[in-house]
Amino acid sequence: MPKRRSSPIRASSSAGGASGGGTGTGAGASIGSGAAAGMAAAAEELNRMLSEPINIMSHSSVRGMENVSVRFTSPTRAQVLSGSGRTYNVDISGDGDCDCSDHIYRQRRCRHIRAAEEALGRITREPVVENPVRAQIADAQPEQEYVRQADISDILPETIEPEDDNFYVSDLTDEEFERMLEEARNGSLPYEYENVLNGSNATFGLEIEYACPGRDTGEVRRAIAEELARLGLGESSDVISYGQHHRTRDNMAGRWRVTTDSTVDGEIVSPVLRDTPETWKQIEQVCEVIRRHGGQINNSCGGHVHVGVDPMNHSRERWRRLKRLLGTFEDVLLNRLSNGDLDRLRGNAASYAGSIGERMRWLSDRRVNIREDEGDAGIRRMGGVFNVRGSRYSSVNFENLQRYGEQGVPKTIEFRSFNGSLNPAVIQTHVKISVGIVEAANRARIRDSRTRRRGEMLRNAAYDAMQPAGQGMFRNFLDIVFTRRRDKEAIMNRYARASA
Repeated sequence: MPKRRSSPIRASSSAGGASGGGTGTGAGASIGSGAAAGMAAAAEELNRMLSEPINIMSHSSVRGMENVSVRFTSPTRAQVLSGSGRTYNVDISGDGDCDCSDHIYRQRRCRHIRAAEEALGRITREPVVENPVRAQIADAQPEQEYVRQADISDILPETIEPEDDNFYVSDLTDEEFERMLEEARNGSLPYEYENVLNGSNATFGLEIEYACPGRDTGEVRRAIAEELARLGLGESSDVISYGQHHRTRDNMAGRWRVTTDSTVDGEIVSPVLRDTPETWKQIEQVCEVIRRHGGQINNSCGGHVHVGVDPMNHSRERWRRLKRLLGTFEDVLLNRLSNGDLDRLRGNAASYAGSIGERMRWLSDRRVNIREDEGDAGIRRMGGVFNVRGSRYSSVNFENLQRYGEQGVPKTIEFRSFNGSLNPAVIQTHVKISVGIVEAANRARIRDSRTRRRGEMLRNAAYDAMQPAGQGMFRNFLDIVFTRRRDKEAIMNRYARASA
């Protein structure tokens, strides 16, 4: 949570009372006519500065960098005119308050609060004539707040409407699609920092497995842990045992964990992540640290993605759409989009990420039935219904939902089929796929005119047998799950590079 700040209003009034017996300028001090006139002039100067609009550069996830105009109505209250043309009322006393939806509904220090604080800092640092009033305001300005790089689980992206450019690869001729696929195969995979998940507020987490052949595995793990701790990404230089690595520990909240693993030389487990620039910078840095200490990917390494299911909530239709997505397109996910750094699937996939597609197709919609009044019990019951293999060793693992509510068990599903990768762009693509499937279950509605075409595509997709990961199925998958062309192009890069 942000540090509690002292209010300039409260600070200035208390300063006067505290100096009552001294020679200062507090209410109890003896003030001559010259000093009183100076204070009056200073107060008038301060009011003039507060009333004048101040332009601040601010980043909007929708419009990029833009000027916002801040006009103070008191030393702690301001009106902030956004680039959208809307005016927001901000109070920067205490932790800060704003009437924008970003702050009200998501409890974050929005960019309007930050702009008002920066504007106040400019006023109080202006090189004007020294006077007691200015000194009181300057002494009471908000303390500079430095957010440690690892403290990102509570940094929420701005509320963004999902983009839909109305581009469907299903509308392309076979020749046009082949050309697009060839361009994706030959092109580089981009790495993005802003609005990577197209407006999704879903949480996610990563397990990055690595090997270090020819090296002392314990020494490599300790070196990685020590550097992550030094960089502020890890809480300490401890290497956590396999039995502890998925459990939430109070002193590890918001930090990356270096762990042992029974099947590979080491594993890095992320904190809860969200689609923010800080998240993608961290992933980039963690991968670089692993590589620098000798970590690499071999045929035993996987890259698991956990996705929070809050977008699903207690809507039975969303859970049924998720069932249909997994039952219809699992072969696309397993055999053409899980290639990672190796550009091929690992040989023992059935043992760690067994197929659930056929069992999903057999799962009755009557069993996929949840009500809001069931609360967490309903979520746990859905976890049991979807855990069709009775094991976490599934292409999509629902065990956490079954155990949700136990200490340290998050409300997530785990996508386990991805090969390992130390390439941040590949990991980002795996996250796009995993979060995209959950969001498609949420958004591909037939009753909404904006999503009807995708909802109909999902409803009409062949569902009576395992569908091979051919181009027709893949094109349907892209159009149902992703609404932006650039996301489809990134996923096509993975598809094109996978071996047949």
